[in-house]
Amino acid sequence: MFRWFSPRPRVLRPRSVVFQHRARLLVEPLEVRNLCSASPVLTLSAVPLTSTSLQINGSVQDANPSGVQISYKGAASGSTTTDSNGNFAITLTNLVVGRPLSFIGLDSQQLQTNAATTILEDPASNLMIAVNTGPSNAVTVNGQLSGSNSGGQTITFGGTLVASTVTNSNGAFTYSGTSSGTGMMTITAPNGTGTTTENLLPTIPAAPKIVQFVAQSGPNNVWTFSGNVSSKDVWGSWVTLTMPSGQTETCLCDGTGKFSCNITLPANSSGIATAVATDAFDQNSGTAECTL
Repeated sequence: MFRWFSPRPRVLRPRSVVFQHRARLLVEPLEVRNLCSASPVLTLSAVPLTSTSLQINGSVQDANPSGVQISYKGAASGSTTTDSNGNFAITLTNLVVGRPLSFIGLDSQQLQTNAATTILEDPASNLMIAVNTGPSNAVTVNGQLSGSNSGGQTITFGGTLVASTVTNSNGAFTYSGTSSGTGMMTITAPNGTGTTTENLLPTIPAAPKIVQFVAQSGPNNVWTFSGNVSSKDVWGSWVTLTMPSGQTETCLCDGTGKFSCNITLPANSSGIATAVATDAFDQNSGTAECTL
């Protein structure tokens, strides 16, 4: 099944899927961050081709959408680039059911897109959902229950969202509420043999933390700033460094949360340099400091 997670824009599910396997699509919040210019925005769709393969189609909205590097990891790993219109398409095979596949883009100005994740779902489920998150833990769940008796059925939410709603005559439902925050949300729907429970990713994970930040001077007034960021999923995070002069630079974190940047400063620079980490949900850490 396909499930999309995105506060905006909403991605509509394809209606032409004929295979039993479905893909669950999780698109993290698409807030625009303003570093030097507006960050690019990644949108993604996934269509099952077989029980172990997906057709991935995506696009990047950017001032210069051509040649944006799209990297992916998880059920498969690799990279591709967008065409002159910001579009890309890849076919991935030999995937494992239930293992996430995450995507993120990097444009020519070293600005990152939001991250997006899709999952090739177990075909036994008969419930398709899309979860949209908003400010202050707001959650809207849209869903479709399939089957001959899908109308008038009770859908029950648990975990971070405790509520229930009833499907209309066509099996569709919508519910808006407020989640309790970080954690798992479950959705239980009746089917021919009982109930199925869908485990969703956290609507809002904990903000990142900078656990180490140091600076070391080198030849020709080049300073190396490095450290480590702790986060539930540090992939897609970056660190904004601010020098005593007000100069700012951005460093990307690697898959373990480490970051390192070489910055040329004026001779005899001194004072306090600061670092703030931002994750793929555009959540900021506290400010870390080091003395030059």
